[in-house]
Amino acid sequence: MTKKLILQRTRHFFSVEGEGEQSIIKWIQELSDQNGLHVHHPNLEGLLLRLMPGKESLQPDRANVQAMLRNAWPNYKKPADARTLAGKFTLADLLRVAKIDSELSTMLSIIGLNHGQ
Repeated sequence: MTKKLILQRTRHFFSVEGEGEQSIIKWIQELSDQNGLHVHHPNLEGLLLRLMPGKESLQPDRANVQAMLRNAWPNYKKPADARTLAGKFTLADLLRVAKIDSELSTMLSIIGLNHGQ
């Protein structure tokens, strides 16, 4: 029996302002791929789904996350703006997911939002 090696990607969160900045991130992603690094920007819709109470442990894949999110949040429209997100979620929601997601927890710690966790 042959064992199949599954490489798991490491997620990194970057926030960028405009098209030029987005191009830099895309270029860095291409360089990472060319050099065999297994990194990627997170599944945003998956994170939004996991922010909902009781769904923080889900690990949705990109193939079905849109349907799952629309089922859980019928009024969701992509892209959700900051005001919509602030009306739907709280810091407590984000910290609840961070208790399960070590990479999210690390990011929140770096920026100072994960204090006391």
